[in-house]
Amino acid sequence: MAVAVKNSAESTANRPLARLAVVSLAGSVYVVAGLALIGYGIPSLWGTGEGNWLLPGLGGFVNTALLALFLIAAAVGLVAAGRYLLPAPPRGFSGGLFVGLAGLALIGWLTSWLGSVVEYFTYHYDLFGSAGPRVGIVVTILIGLGLLALGVRYYLSPAAEALFITLENQGWFTVTPYKKSQGQRVRRGTILGILVLTLPGIWILHSNNTLRTTPSWGLTIPFSGQVTVAERDRGDTDLAPGTVIDRFALRDVNAALANQYDVVYAGPPRLGLKVGQRLSAEQLEEIRQNSGEGRRPIVISRSGDSYEIKEPGDASFAAQNRSMPRKEFERELTRLRIDDKDPVVVRTLRPATGTVEYRQLTLIPYVWLTVPLLLVVLTVWLAYRIVNYPVFADFLIATEAELNKVSWTPRKRLFQDTIVVLVTVLLLTFFLATVDVGWGWILSNPYIGVLRVTRYSLTAESFRNLADPEKGNMPREVLVKLTPLERARYESAGDFLAAVERLLGRDEAARYRQVLLEYADVRNASSDADAKPQW
Repeated sequence: MAVAVKNSAESTANRPLARLAVVSLAGSVYVVAGLALIGYGIPSLWGTGEGNWLLPGLGGFVNTALLALFLIAAAVGLVAAGRYLLPAPPRGFSGGLFVGLAGLALIGWLTSWLGSVVEYFTYHYDLFGSAGPRVGIVVTILIGLGLLALGVRYYLSPAAEALFITLENQGWFTVTPYKKSQGQRVRRGTILGILVLTLPGIWILHSNNTLRTTPSWGLTIPFSGQVTVAERDRGDTDLAPGTVIDRFALRDVNAALANQYDVVYAGPPRLGLKVGQRLSAEQLEEIRQNSGEGRRPIVISRSGDSYEIKEPGDASFAAQNRSMPRKEFERELTRLRIDDKDPVVVRTLRPATGTVEYRQLTLIPYVWLTVPLLLVVLTVWLAYRIVNYPVFADFLIATEAELNKVSWTPRKRLFQDTIVVLVTVLLLTFFLATVDVGWGWILSNPYIGVLRVTRYSLTAESFRNLADPEKGNMPREVLVKLTPLERARYESAGDFLAAVERLLGRDEAARYRQVLLEYADVRNASSDADAKPQW
C-alpha cells in the first residue's frame, strides 16, 4: 500500500547562509570590492604598466580612452557576475544593499572622525610619548573594528531584515510604477514642479564654481599627515627646503628647539659669549646667575622687523610681551652700553612650519563635475519615485479624480471675464494714481504744509559754499560738471548722489560725497533757484 508523504519546505532558519541579512551583507561587500577594483585597483595597475610594458608609446588621450573602456567593461563584467551568483535575490535585497552601503560609509566617516580626535590629543598633549603615533593608529583601528562589529550585529538582526523589506515595499529601489494608469496628469505636473525647483539650483551651484575649492571628497586617514617645509617655513631647523616630513616627526624636531636659544648680543666679554652661539636652557640659567645686578639676560623672539620681549630681564625699557621695532630695540641697548649695563640678549628659536596634507580615501573624485551629475540623477530618480510612493500616489490619484469633477468655464466666457477683470484693474489703477498724486500735491503745498518732503538740490548758495576755499574747496572744473544739477530736485540722498556719480564718475563722486551732502540745499523749495552760480 502506497503512502503519500508531504514534503515540507526547508526552512530558511535551517540555512543561515540563505537569510536575507546574510545575502544582503555579502552583496554589500561585493559592491564595495567592485568599486575598489574599478576606482583604485585597475587605475593603479594601468598607471604602473604605462610606459613600461603595458601599451608603451601611446598618447595621453588614447591611453585615457582605453582605460575608460576597460573600466566600463570591468563594471559590466562585475554586474553580470553578480547576477550569475544571485539570479533570484530575496525580497528586501535591494533595501539591505542600500542600508549596508550607507552603514559602511557611516562607519568609515565615524572612524575617520574619532581617529582625528585621537590624533589631536596625541599630538597636542604628547600622549604615550614617542609611541604616540603607533598607539593612536592601533586605537583608531580598534575603534573602526568595534563600530564594524556593532554594525554587523545590528545588520544581522530581525529588526534590520524588517527594515530591508519595508524599504523594498515602498518602491524606492524599483522602476515599477504604482497604479501606472491612474493620476497621470497630476503626477507629471508634480515631477515637473520638483525638477523646476531643483535643477536651476544645481546649475547655479555648478556655474558659480562653488565646488571647485576641493578636487575630491573622501575620508581623511588619521595619522597620515605629511608636512612640506618650504624655504620660508624652515625656521631655525636644519631641514632642507622642500623636505616632506611626518607631522609627529616635525613636532619632535621643533620640541628639540624649544629649550635652546641663539645669542643676539654677547654682553660683557667676561662671559665669553659670541653672537650666534647656541645656548641650552641650563646654560642660560647659569648666565642669569653670573650676569650681576642689573644685567639679567633679555629673552626675545623675532617676528619680521620687530622683537617681542619674552623676558625683560633688568631693562627698564622692556616689558614682558611687548613688541618693539628692531631699530628702537637697538637704540635702547646702545644706551644701556653707555651706562655700563650691557645685558646679554638671546633669541628663542623659530620652529619649522609648513602645509599639512593627509592621505585620503577618495569617495567622490572630480567634485566640480561628479556632484552636480549625482544631484541631477538623484533629483530625477526621487521625483519619479515620490509620485509612485503608495501613500503619496494615492493622494495624487484622488486629487486628479476631484479635478475631473470640476466644471470648467468655457473658452468664450473665460475670455470675456478676463477682459472685464483687466479693464476694472486699469480703471482702479488710474483712479488711485490720480487721487494719490492730487492729494500729494495738495498736502505738500507750502501754504498747507501737511506733508513735508525733503528735496536735495544744488542752489547758487550751494555752489558758492562749494567753491569757497575755507568750506567746500572744490575745483572749478568739478563745479562745471555739476552745473546740470542747478535746477534739479531729488527726493532722497541716494537719488542725489546717483546723479552726482553719473556726472563725475564713481571715484570722484566718492571723494566729494560728504562735502556735497553738507552744502546741498535740503529745503522744500529754493528761494534763489534761478540765480546763476557765483564761483
